[in-house]
Amino acid sequence: MKNPYHDYTLTWWQLGLLKLGMLAAGIAIGAGWPQAFAGWTAALWIVFAITAVYLMRVSLKQM
Repeated sequence: MKNPYHDYTLTWWQLGLLKLGMLAAGIAIGAGWPQAFAGWTAALWIVFAITAVYLMRVSLKQM
């Protein structure tokens, strides 16, 4: 079994995707303004899920 705790490198745009996904998850989870983001909750979860799956794939590929 490979060690999951090793260094790997992300490009600038992959890091941007990570930040975008985390922003979307943060807004979706902690929507302090429900009236402002109520219509966007599903879209934000989809953005988070896509970026999370992609970055997991990249991370696992580099292992």
